[in-house]
Amino acid sequence: MSTTTAQPLAGPLGSLPADLFPLLEGASIMHLATRNAALEPMSVLGFGLRVEDGGRQLTLFLPATLSEVPLRNLRDNGQMAISVVRPTDSRALQIKGIWLGERRTDESDRAFVSSYRDALTQTLGLVGVPRSMWQRVVWWPSLALRMEPREVFVQTPGPSAGSRCGGGAGPS
Repeated sequence: MSTTTAQPLAGPLGSLPADLFPLLEGASIMHLATRNAALEPMSVLGFGLRVEDGGRQLTLFLPATLSEVPLRNLRDNGQMAISVVRPTDSRALQIKGIWLGERRTDESDRAFVSSYRDALTQTLGLVGVPRSMWQRVVWWPSLALRMEPREVFVQTPGPSAGSRCGGGAGPS
């Protein structure tokens, strides 16, 4: 395991723009991306995101059954990115930042993740994903991964895709 931790370009954001909170905390598809010491990327499904401390920290819930490789990567270099896409309009962001650690989850977290699952199942139904398909996804038990956001990028298809997100990511 490498002891050298490569840091993202920028320091912590003051906080994420508040106009992004509904997208981040809503019924969006989430992926956690990490990389190993050989710079090989990997992505895994996240399952609910909490914006905390006024947007200075995020907590992503990761099914425990999917956590082995991402945790190994995070312990190696501490870099993580979260991609968030709202299925009904393809509004999307990528947030890059520093892993602050993981914590065990409790019953209040379970209720939060269950509510997220129900909302996303309903939203995915609006775009043609059968309820039975999404409800088969293993979502509990989960770990809570904490992140300090450093950079935010617009990923919504269109002329702004790939640009840094300043005060928001385009029209809601």
